[in-house]
Amino acid sequence: MKRFGLFALTQALLAVAASHDPELTARQQGNSFAGVNSFFLHAFKQQDRLDVLDAIQGAKMKVLRIFISPTAQNFKNTGSVSMPDIEPKTVGVWDDTQLKAIDQLMVEAQARGIKLTIAIHDRYQLGCWGSDAYVSKYKLPAVDCNTQPASANNVEFWYSDKNCISDFQNRIRHVLEHKNTLISGSPAWKDLSSHIFAFNIQNEGQGHLNNNVPPHPSWWCDRAGFMRGIMGSSKVLISTGGGNEFPNSDVAENWACKALDLVTIHSYMGVNEFKNKGPVALQHAKSANKLMLFEEFGALGDSKSAIVGQHIDVFNGLGVPWIPWQISKPGNKAKDYEFWTDEPSYDVSCITVAIFNLVALAFVASAGVSVGPCRFSSSAAITSVGTETTATISTNNESTETATTFLTATESMETPIESGTSTDEITSTIETFVAEITTTTKIDDMTLVTTTTGRDIETTTTTIGAATSIVGAPVIGCDSLPNPYIAPNGDRCELRCNLSSTMTESQAWVFSQRGLPWDVLHLTSQPIPTLPPPLPLPKDVPNPEEWIVVKVAFVGLNPGAIFQMTLVPPFIRSSSCVPEMDFSGTVIDVWHPDDESVSAQTRRFNKKDKILAMLPASYTLPTGTGALAQVVRIPARYAVHKPEGVSFGDGAGCLLTGLTARQLVCESGAKAGDRVLVNAASGGIGSLVVQILRKVVGVEGYIVGICSGKNLGLVQSLGADEVVDYTQHNPLNQHLTEKFSLKPFNAIIDTLGNQALYLASPTYLVPSGNYSSVGIKPPTFFIPDFLRAVLQMKINEWWPVSPWLGGVGRKWIGTSMMSPTLQDRQAIADMLGRGDIRLVRDSVWAFSDTKEAYRKLAGLHSRGKILVKVDGQVGDEES
Repeated sequence: MKRFGLFALTQALLAVAASHDPELTARQQGNSFAGVNSFFLHAFKQQDRLDVLDAIQGAKMKVLRIFISPTAQNFKNTGSVSMPDIEPKTVGVWDDTQLKAIDQLMVEAQARGIKLTIAIHDRYQLGCWGSDAYVSKYKLPAVDCNTQPASANNVEFWYSDKNCISDFQNRIRHVLEHKNTLISGSPAWKDLSSHIFAFNIQNEGQGHLNNNVPPHPSWWCDRAGFMRGIMGSSKVLISTGGGNEFPNSDVAENWACKALDLVTIHSYMGVNEFKNKGPVALQHAKSANKLMLFEEFGALGDSKSAIVGQHIDVFNGLGVPWIPWQISKPGNKAKDYEFWTDEPSYDVSCITVAIFNLVALAFVASAGVSVGPCRFSSSAAITSVGTETTATISTNNESTETATTFLTATESMETPIESGTSTDEITSTIETFVAEITTTTKIDDMTLVTTTTGRDIETTTTTIGAATSIVGAPVIGCDSLPNPYIAPNGDRCELRCNLSSTMTESQAWVFSQRGLPWDVLHLTSQPIPTLPPPLPLPKDVPNPEEWIVVKVAFVGLNPGAIFQMTLVPPFIRSSSCVPEMDFSGTVIDVWHPDDESVSAQTRRFNKKDKILAMLPASYTLPTGTGALAQVVRIPARYAVHKPEGVSFGDGAGCLLTGLTARQLVCESGAKAGDRVLVNAASGGIGSLVVQILRKVVGVEGYIVGICSGKNLGLVQSLGADEVVDYTQHNPLNQHLTEKFSLKPFNAIIDTLGNQALYLASPTYLVPSGNYSSVGIKPPTFFIPDFLRAVLQMKINEWWPVSPWLGGVGRKWIGTSMMSPTLQDRQAIADMLGRGDIRLVRDSVWAFSDTKEAYRKLAGLHSRGKILVKVDGQVGDEES
């Protein structure tokens, strides 16, 4: 387990700050998406390729965009190898050299948490900057676009001729069905959502034709429909690939296209173009409930950094994700829009926090076909967030579904939809099917009554409480209930109904500026988080990964959260943050990226599971996700099952403190029979240290605890043999010297951080003994005192131990917070379940009184753990 002490936390924060120019990084908002173009990276030599991937990973970028396009040797002076097109000489005669190179890149990228966007073809190979096999077969006009305008390369014919379209669709099929033999099971690309983010139909399709107004605006949608027929329920997105500018990127037919998941915008006309036309495109995306991405933009010349930064300011203001053009390698910088990591534009483009918050990711209930994984769907099922309500549906030609889902078209129709069926035909078929299902459904206490025409539908449901009428036309669902919405679950859709106003939104305590909790925290409402999570995932979370949504019961407060609120600058964390790391609750939703191959039995969690969770700072700071919210969405690996018999309150207060206590005991070197001194033995950490230590030193060992006299009985009940009341001895270290110098301790564990105790420790700690501490307690929570404490910690840690060299004479080990593994979390949960440790509660506060709870915590004289009860319906001792 990796140590992450208070001083190490400071180091990490300072390192992040130093690696990004604050002025540039401050532009970054939490709603931006870190991705990058590097369109021929798969043709780079291996070490160059890995250098670029490592740079992308280090910048927390999550998506890399490449083209399937021929590449010359040493292209753009990068030292690249020659890479033929997949149809190098003859249309339909395949050479998979390039696809195999992408297979390798795919594996290398995924190992770094990066997914690929793959453009299946590059429009500019149609006789513009290159001439592929289509040019020779169809005698397309080859125009050297290096010397003539690209508009002179009129290849409009290629986008309308049925033979050209047939050939291109064969290319699409060949790419989608290519198998990556480097991955277990040799899956086809179309099924590799763990490695591929999206397929571009074509890079800048119809670019420069007809004065940038696409002559065949339905071309993208028709190709997307063909792709969806091949890909089925795959979670890989289908995207346009943009046009060369706004007019052929922001195309009405694409917003209306049900088969397209993602519309991408390209423009190199300058920041004012995005200022003027970006909001219009964004409104189109919102109106169409479609995902949008600024996929290409860039700059040239000495002002590249400033220009890129101006673009990013606009994108962040709109809340739209973005990908710059393009990262290359050393020796190629500042040429043709490329940049490398030693250029200022890299600092602007590569951001501290990478979160893909796509526009319209929150799905809303509506008739017809939705976006993303919710395709070709008609509603015949309901479920709810945070309640016990479910409805299970089956048709006369399908077995009962085990999940509450819409019936997908391919499962619901008596006549299967054939691959290649046009979008209009599919839509018509679905509308017919939906019309045959009754438009009135009633939920009456425990019975869901559904009447149909033309279909036999069996239903079951559980108690929902008061009778509620549900009327939908043509979609059956929860139209009359508060805030219905559609959310993906694996390869299907769920229509989710919030049955009570309390679950319409989740309240959370949020801070956006530095300061003490009672000054900067404010209670706000936010939409209930849904699954799957926004992409790309935070760097701290590898992909694929199981995610859960949890209704929070209790939160354990930690002093480290106060330091985060008072010390961490905005350019290192999300602009708006929910504090705290420790909590307990109930799972209300589960998602796994491979739901089609992962059964409910093999997932770690299911709905209704009771859990304990501890979120590391490496996740909470960049994402803004914290425990002090009614509902949270987290990676499942941060949670463990709550042991039977352990209350929600006790579980919420034990993970972080338990992990810290266990680490302190471990690093103290204490063993059976040892004499050990524990400072602050009645606190949240100290009370657990005494319990863990008792089992380590055994009955033959001797534990002395330091606390106030009022907590003497408590500390003795936890396992201490003797208690020192610090309120009766001033200075304390003098009393310890007088009493224990003849029988010194084998180890000292300081759970408060008292520097005076350490300086005097040679008089009551054996020479070989360790002084294991949570750090050094600063007199206040503000930066000057904190930095002085950090400096002293580093002196304690690094200065030679020998008194002859100015040292204290005893080894000081600082440990206060860690980056624990799932196994570490489980170990603490198991200790709770077995009764090896128990939580000592100082107090339990209502969610609305969180600020006052922090005032109590800031006094650093708590008797055990301070808890916040988030769910008022959960009893204090409920397990």
